[in-house]
Amino acid sequence: MVKTRQDTEINFVGDTSEHFCSRKLPSRKEVLRVFFHHKKLLKQTIRYSSTRTAEKVIAFWNEAGIPVGNKRDIIKKIERLNEKWLKLNMNSRPKAKSKAQFFKELAFKDDLEDLFDIAHVRASTSNFENSEGVEEEIEGRFCCIVYFSKIQCS
Repeated sequence: MVKTRQDTEINFVGDTSEHFCSRKLPSRKEVLRVFFHHKKLLKQTIRYSSTRTAEKVIAFWNEAGIPVGNKRDIIKKIERLNEKWLKLNMNSRPKAKSKAQFFKELAFKDDLEDLFDIAHVRASTSNFENSEGVEEEIEGRFCCIVYFSKIQCS
């Protein structure tokens, strides 16, 4: 079966993706891309799609050596992100856009670039003493997994 752009392109997110493409911890946009790959292309349920996406995100964070929260909380977080997308997408018709809708969409697009943070609440940076950039990573900035691997080994 041939997939068209309509099948693979998602409003605000872009094309779907089977897995995370970069070596950085995934952003909210990347998480939604993987979620929609399962939901739209593979025609899975929301729960199944969010569970598979959560497993991939957890594996990515574990590779970085950062403690993560509970799996069910991560699944809920993905489902809430999907609900937020659904609400904005329903009202995104060009003729029906108000200023409020425009600003909500703008804020959502900005939030999509942020880190999808699943760090454990009690994750401390004490394991990463003498390392620059770790506090920034846990606060929501991007850092390469390769960088964390080097820190963990020393």
